[in-house]
Amino acid sequence: MSQRGDEEYFAGIAILTNLQSHEDEIKAGEHFLRALELGCDAFNKEWIGWSSLFTYFQMKNDVVQACDAARKVLEFDPQEPNIRGGALEYLAAQAALAGDFKSALDLAEKGLTIANLDPVNVCRLSLVKAEALFGKTQGLFESGDWQKVQFKEKINETRSAFKYCKEVCKGVSSQDPSLAGVSSDINNRLMALNAIQKGTVGGCFIATAVYGSYDAPEVLVLRQFRDLTLARSSAGRLLIRSYYAISPALAGHISNTQRLRKFIREDILNSFSRLLERKYSGRSTRL
Repeated sequence: MSQRGDEEYFAGIAILTNLQSHEDEIKAGEHFLRALELGCDAFNKEWIGWSSLFTYFQMKNDVVQACDAARKVLEFDPQEPNIRGGALEYLAAQAALAGDFKSALDLAEKGLTIANLDPVNVCRLSLVKAEALFGKTQGLFESGDWQKVQFKEKINETRSAFKYCKEVCKGVSSQDPSLAGVSSDINNRLMALNAIQKGTVGGCFIATAVYGSYDAPEVLVLRQFRDLTLARSSAGRLLIRSYYAISPALAGHISNTQRLRKFIREDILNSFSRLLERKYSGRSTRL
């Protein structure tokens, strides 16, 4: 270990003791990074340097190094609850973005067991947990496992998680700008869940969102197009699966936007559904 490495480490500590701005956090991180590169034994004894590097790499949008630093922080199991909670939330969020919803859920739930977390961390961990549950629910639907009892249970669990988020995140956006608009995002997810649930008895998420009813005549004829034309070819079935993968989230957004609903209804679907109605007149489709 080098004397210069120790000097850089303690220079970083000095900045942290009088932290006043994001610029100071970057300066501290730069000192700790040089200390790590030069060699400093303190990194093997305490979490403070790793915690600063975790923040530094986040600010630099270096996901790989931020994840590595977060894991190092957790190795030391710091007693400061929000340091541990922040590291777990970041790792959980990155796991969810990578599609590893099981790991994301495990990490988020572990973070939520930490006592004395501040409201921002509780909100962020709760959101990651709900998003992980949503990802698992959507995966069950896309794989065709929505016929199973566990799918209905997963829908209800996910809906409850988002409703809990809505409660715990009230007023938090004023403390963390990155959480601005979170209530609207949660509402969109809840609408997407409703669309997924309706889709288990026939789909046509976007048309249902546009016309406001699963039983609207236009929605019925679009289901006929799906069942009597698309479902009868491999290319059509691929299109159906792709539609089911992306349409729940789109339907949630469309349901919340009156102008967009009107545009899709009047400029796209009405004409198309009239053409289909003439084609499928007198023919039936599954529910």
